[in-house]
Amino acid sequence: MGPEPRHDRRHGSPALSTRNLLAGYKRAARYLKPYRWRLLWILLTGVAATSFGLAQPYLAKLLIDNALLQRDFHALLTVSLLMLAATVGSFALNIFSSYQYVRVSALVLFDMRVALYRHLQS
Repeated sequence: MGPEPRHDRRHGSPALSTRNLLAGYKRAARYLKPYRWRLLWILLTGVAATSFGLAQPYLAKLLIDNALLQRDFHALLTVSLLMLAATVGSFALNIFSSYQYVRVSALVLFDMRVALYRHLQS
């Protein structure tokens, strides 16, 4: 049958060498390469969505300091609209990014299945 796989004593699972792990990543990268620009776009939209989310605490500071404490209705309206826009923008970008991620994942898996099928047929 062959030699027994080495086991990691801490977790009881077969130990993976760094070389085998890197070889697996290299094989997977072949399937990701045709979609690298889409993946970059997904990454950028995710960063933009996160940026909108990170703007919320600053906008809350503006709301309290400039609008509520100074009783400025115009500032209240402006900051409230900015908060609403940041929330809607973050939500929309997250939905778009998630949709694109699932789409690219399905395409990559399809390519892997086609490659496996072709390999089995040859």
